[in-house]
This record gives sequence, C-alpha cells and structure tokens, in this order.
Amino acid sequence: MKKKRKIVVFVRNKLITMDTVLPLLLEAKNKFDISSEIVVFDALAHDAINKNIVIRDAINYIGRELFITKGEKSKILRRMNILYSLFILIVGFLQGDKIIHFGHLNRWPLKFIALLFNKNTYQMQGTAYGFEYSQINRSVKKLVMPYPVGKNIIICAKNIQKTAFDNAGKEKNIYRFGETRTRESWVKYIGENSDYYFNKYHPNIDTSKGFIVFILGTIHGYEHKYELFKSTIKILSRLNSSVPILLKPHTFTEMSM
Repeated sequence: MKKKRKIVVFVRNKLITMDTVLPLLLEAKNKFDISSEIVVFDALAHDAINKNIVIRDAINYIGRELFITKGEKSKILRRMNILYSLFILIVGFLQGDKIIHFGHLNRWPLKFIALLFNKNTYQMQGTAYGFEYSQINRSVKKLVMPYPVGKNIIICAKNIQKTAFDNAGKEKNIYRFGETRTRESWVKYIGENSDYYFNKYHPNIDTSKGFIVFILGTIHGYEHKYELFKSTIKILSRLNSSVPILLKPHTFTEMSM
C-alpha cells in the first residue's frame, strides 16, 4: 500500500509562526485529508503550544506535534533522540512528504534537508498578514536575510517586496495564499468551536453582551509598555459595564508582574 504523504512543519519558538501556518494545515486536512506533523525543537515552543488550548487541539486534529528534544537533561540521550527523529523524518521526505519552515532550514545543520529535498521545501512568511513591518524593520536595522534554500516560497502579503523574501531569485516558485487567519475555513473552524471553549474554560462568564479582550505581549524591560499596561487596566476597571474583560497573555508575558 502506497504511503500517504504528509506535511512536516518546522516552527520557531514564537507561536506567531504556528498561528500563520495552522489555517492552511487545517484546510489541507479538511479538503484533502492530508495530515501534518509539527516539528518543535525548543521547550519554550512546546510549552506554549500546550498552554494554548486552541492551537493544541487544532494540532491534534490535523496531525500531531513532534517534540524532538523532549527536554532530555542528558546530552547523549537528547542527541540520540534528535538523530532518530531526523532519520524518521528523512525517510518520509524520501517518500514525498512536503516541508514547510520559517528559516530553520537556511542554516546548518538543518540546511542539508533543504538542499537534499529542495523541490519539496517551502519557506513561509512568518506573519499571517501583509504588514510592512518586516520591510521597515530590515531597512532600519540594515538586516540581510539568509537566502532561501528551497525551491518554493509561501507568502501572505500581496507584494513580495514587503516580506523577508525580497531577495528571492526568479527561479523560486512563489505561492500567494493571502492572509491565512482570515481564510473562510479557519474562520468557520473558530466559529464552530468558540462556544465549546468558553463553556468549558470560562463557564461563569456571561458573554451574551459581548466581551473585551486585552492581548498582551512582553512587558518587562520596556518601561513605556508597563506604564501603558497599567493605565489601560485602570481605564478598563473604571468602565461601568457588565461586559467581561479578558486578558490574553503572550508566551513571553510576565504574568507575575
């Protein structure tokens, strides 16, 4: 029986890359029954995935997470586990599994994967929207991005010049999917499951009149962010309203503050 191909995704320790690619993986699962494997090297990313119940459940729906290092304290055991996991992945690549990454495979030692399987390697834009931040940030900091090794590039922006791939050559295959988190399949998935998550994890919150979500980021070390956070909380606490206020921490948010 012929092996069913899957998509293998190498994600960074920031969940923004997981947020960006997940809607496409969900669509591949629903429309074509293609499963995905999320490869994680960093314990921070692994913990963040498992703390974010929506992402965790979505990953389990489309396939599974492969936490390669598994936090082994022994260097020998950790390296053995990495080598074994990479061997299994390479067997899959030889059989046609597709590869999506966010820059991991442009550098050694993982670069050898992109060189060997360059036709099946896709580097993806790290953010789900077509913002100009990437272009401005590179210009201000005079950053030179590593040249993409694989044959294929996936972008969410309409203009590739607004992405980190503005140095990509004409020999690259460019796939434009648009803003992934506004795709119909993802919006539908979130809509169908939102009541379940609210009822299970926030059963005592009345959301019938709506709610306010305060999305947090890193605070420590940025005095202006800390002051803005405090002033926003003070303003929200003065609202004479029964609308609940929910704090959504980032992986790096210092909750003890």
